[in-house]
Amino acid sequence: MLGIAFDSWNFFDSIPIDTVPEDIIFEADAEIVNNPAFNPAKLPLFAVRNMIPARLNRLILESSFKLQMDYLESAGKQAELFREAGIEKVMIDFDLPGILSDCSRQKMLLKILHPLKGIMYDNNIELELLVRLPFSGMDEFIFHAALFRQKSMLGINYAIDLHIHEAGFDWDLPEEIPELKFDISTINFIYDAALGNKINPQNLKKIIDYMKSEGSKCDFFLCPAGNINFQSVQSDIFQWTELNKTLKERGSL
Repeated sequence: MLGIAFDSWNFFDSIPIDTVPEDIIFEADAEIVNNPAFNPAKLPLFAVRNMIPARLNRLILESSFKLQMDYLESAGKQAELFREAGIEKVMIDFDLPGILSDCSRQKMLLKILHPLKGIMYDNNIELELLVRLPFSGMDEFIFHAALFRQKSMLGINYAIDLHIHEAGFDWDLPEEIPELKFDISTINFIYDAALGNKINPQNLKKIIDYMKSEGSKCDFFLCPAGNINFQSVQSDIFQWTELNKTLKERGSL
């Protein structure tokens, strides 16, 4: 499915719900969902990024047993709220590139992931591990990420934060991540709209076509980042919804 993601309250508050096609799904940063003023009835969410702040995830791996239990208890309460709001997937950033090349830190991560995966399963929520692309040393990371998923036996998939202007529009996803094609459940196409960057969704079509070419169930989100409102990126979103319509008509989604 194709969707729209946002990370600011200003964007959420400015979405003209009546004009957005019903088959477009939404993803929001956890800070939006945790805001007391957030009303899931106004905008049903499909996914949440950064369910737990990244800095806490990185610290918890080497924390005491008690702190880890507190962390999991808090995650459980949050998962229950997300389930009640109809959210189907959450994405968490553990800074995987800094972990997967270190066997001891992999073991620490698994100690947290096993119960965390169970918590999400009990709440009918898919857990995905966030990875930011591009970065130097990707080849080594891709190797370790594919191996880790097999070794963990948890069925955990990855969510890719693809910073498209950093990667460049000629960046070739098929060449970069062939081993992870079927391990990726979400790709977030992120660009800094607050700086005036624009994006042509047609340039992203080759990535979508590649992921869908052999039956991948990956979801794709257009993610204009920054403290912006809906109207400031309306032309990008219109093109995105048109692409969604085209892909559905040809049976690609």
